[in-house]
Amino acid sequence: MVSSLELPASRRAEILVVGREILQGRTVDTNSNWLARRLTDSGWRVARVVSVDDRVEEIAEALREAIGRGNRLVICTGGLGPTSDDLTLQGIAEGAGVGLAPDDGALAALRDCYARLASQGAVQSAELTPERRKMALLPVGGEPLWNPVGAAPGCFLRAGGTTVVCLPGVPAEMKGMFDGHAAPRLEGLLEAGRFAEESLDVGMSDESALSPLLDRLRAEFPDLQVKSHAAHFGRGVRLRVVISGWGGDDEAIRKRALHAAARLRGLVEGAL
Repeated sequence: MVSSLELPASRRAEILVVGREILQGRTVDTNSNWLARRLTDSGWRVARVVSVDDRVEEIAEALREAIGRGNRLVICTGGLGPTSDDLTLQGIAEGAGVGLAPDDGALAALRDCYARLASQGAVQSAELTPERRKMALLPVGGEPLWNPVGAAPGCFLRAGGTTVVCLPGVPAEMKGMFDGHAAPRLEGLLEAGRFAEESLDVGMSDESALSPLLDRLRAEFPDLQVKSHAAHFGRGVRLRVVISGWGGDDEAIRKRALHAAARLRGLVEGAL
């Protein structure tokens, strides 16, 4: 079984969050948390989450660095809209070393979207203005991802050995696009195997007393990650231990995590 601490590069992923509002603290980044959980559960190892400003050069450099670190997957959120400061696709194109070009499929989707919005009275006109057409400029070689909630298309791009997926920043749009269109395409990138996780409240409040037991568990299960957390704080604090790992066989890694959890219960009972 491959150690979770030595996961192959073929499972490495990074999340790139674009938006000055994130860096200024005006908007809470819930997207990366949601994506990290989704990717982990699917068998990816999220190695890094990076936030950058709405600047072409910063987005491009972040992508080049992620590719240089050998990531198989980069998920980018934010900056796909019609305004002049929505520069993600331009930055991604520069980072991937390609240009931007209008995509016929993205234009058709935008035309249908604004026709529908106009018929509902949500916008005054269905015209594809330059601002709306801007959203159909995709990195050359990229493919549009349909937006089931809003207007801006996403993009699926291969940059060498790295797959880059660009998603909207609005959480509802990001989730709908990822689950509906991106996730099914990512399934084929991973070899067999998944992530498994078991957690248990150990009935102890002193992490220094728990630490030797966790070290013993790590020595017995070097292929698993073992991490303690405070379940809650205050006078009644209790510690929770999370045991997790990746494996080439779903059932085998799940049983391995269960076995480790049972072993930890025995160690704790012997120490109390």
